[in-house]
Amino acid sequence: MDDPAKHAAREAALARLRPVARPDHRHHWELAEFIADFDGSADAAERVRALDAYRSAHVVFATPDNGLRRLREQVLHDGKRLLVSTCGIGRGFLAVDGAALTREQAVLASTMEGVDELARGVTLADAAREWQPTLLVTGALAVTRDGLRLGKGRGYFDLEWAMLCTSGAVQPTATVVTLVHDVQVVGESLPTAAHDVISDWIVTPSATIATGRTGVRSGEIEWERLSAEKIAATPPLRELSG
Repeated sequence: MDDPAKHAAREAALARLRPVARPDHRHHWELAEFIADFDGSADAAERVRALDAYRSAHVVFATPDNGLRRLREQVLHDGKRLLVSTCGIGRGFLAVDGAALTREQAVLASTMEGVDELARGVTLADAAREWQPTLLVTGALAVTRDGLRLGKGRGYFDLEWAMLCTSGAVQPTATVVTLVHDVQVVGESLPTAAHDVISDWIVTPSATIATGRTGVRSGEIEWERLSAEKIAATPPLRELSG
């Protein structure tokens, strides 16, 4: 069962998000079903570009969240290499090199509907050899000022992080950024679990917030939390468990 404090924070975030959110063509205004795009997401993407961790990164990992589309486009426009997870991690990871794309192709590849036309599927072994992101960017429904990200409660980013760390594609010291609207940042702290990935930065359309993270993030997969069905339905988990 979801932690009551996290559940309450999600419900409050959804209420604050609705006035600034943008609908999804699949889920319309059911904001609990997807991480929505929002007014000012392009401004937030520009703030990410100003981070030293972005400037130095050759490979950037980004989740398929709607609010990160402008950031994914900018990564590719800047000639960087982009590693993305597929929705629900159902087809694992995709990778595309922005240096090989035209500007029009970069726009297409920034969308989860179009990325398949230009990206290629990569295994975790491929990622560990060729696609090692030093910067990982994710969305959220809400995030505390000390860096605890609250998603939809399905734990996708935490699992993606653990799989990439376990495979050697990501080092636990990599920079993690949560990109959200200002209304999604909450002041209170919330209880954390060992698998929660704490962000280093929170970036909004109007602010860049250092979380002050000092703890060591776990990069281990909690296999006991995963059902046989979940493992079978997730190609990277099958790769690691095989």
